[in-house]
Amino acid sequence: MVEACPIVVRRWVGSEFAAMRNSSHNPSRSEAAKRVEKSPAALGHVESGRNFPAVNKIEVLLSYYGHGDRAGYFAALVERAKARRQWWDTLPEGAVPEWYQLFLGYETSAVETFTYAPQVVPDLLQTPAYAEAIVHATEPEADEERVELACEVRAGRTREVLDRDDPCVLRCVIDEAALRRPVGGPAVLREQLRHLLDVGRRSNVDIRVLPTDLGAHASTDAGFTVMAMPPELEGHPGVAYVATVVEGTFFEKAGQIGVFRDRADRLRGQALSTKRSREFIDHLASERRRR
Repeated sequence: MVEACPIVVRRWVGSEFAAMRNSSHNPSRSEAAKRVEKSPAALGHVESGRNFPAVNKIEVLLSYYGHGDRAGYFAALVERAKARRQWWDTLPEGAVPEWYQLFLGYETSAVETFTYAPQVVPDLLQTPAYAEAIVHATEPEADEERVELACEVRAGRTREVLDRDDPCVLRCVIDEAALRRPVGGPAVLREQLRHLLDVGRRSNVDIRVLPTDLGAHASTDAGFTVMAMPPELEGHPGVAYVATVVEGTFFEKAGQIGVFRDRADRLRGQALSTKRSREFIDHLASERRRR
């Protein structure tokens, strides 16, 4: 059974506490903080997901909000999460920016993920050589230590998401242009295409190709990822993520996520079927072998 990462639990608990306070008989954060003998700033750190709430204060706080019946659930959730460790915690300090830790938390916690990749093969499906070529291209000034660390993080993501005992269900739509782009050179691309065929045999992985001759399609603006959280986070709407050249952007409101899910469904419908996509990738790999 998949368990949510601590950083994701903190974020979820904080947003739920804030929502309950804002809909209570008295939404004042100052008044709520007084009930648990904390400062408004300390309560704000809980609501922003920076800190866990004190377990022995949860019942008092939620009873004040009119949701005392949920205290037991949240107390147990927080207790479990505080006892967990995150796989990237073993990396050198500062190796993973704070905003990226949140992404890793969501990605590792997800039970189902959809990703649309218009430019390159999705991170979780990249071979080591392909991933290294991406790092060299996007960070041309990076030294070898930085390149090795970036590749280590990429490998860790695949291990913790697809190679765990209860792997995430991964559904991908990859643009044809991404599959033709010779990242790392012909040999690296050929190996990458063969890897897609191999991993695509897994029951939890579905890979579809969006053909170029389709023309305009459901997401001509950008690639994106949508992740569903485990049942442990009761009522969690999931999260959508869009990468940028600076930091990633998270969309965590149900209405926003619904827009991304609709786009995902339309892209899957416009892409080649799983079987035809596999045949297409196999054909591309064979073309590269003949060259």
